[in-house]
Amino acid sequence: MMQSWWPLLLTLVIQAMVAMALLTLPVIAPVVAQTLQVSPALVGLYVSVTYAGAMVAT
Repeated sequence: MMQSWWPLLLTLVIQAMVAMALLTLPVIAPVVAQTLQVSPALVGLYVSVTYAGAMVAT
């Protein structure tokens, strides 16, 4: 009976990691932008592309 929960648990973990990856970069954008010597506004492009990909996939 416990094995029937593994797919649900794995799906939850994957979705949590994807959400974390999407929401972490805007928080650290100033530091990343300074390190890469680019504009912090490019973070908006990252988020836009991610959501556009999600819309297409849906």
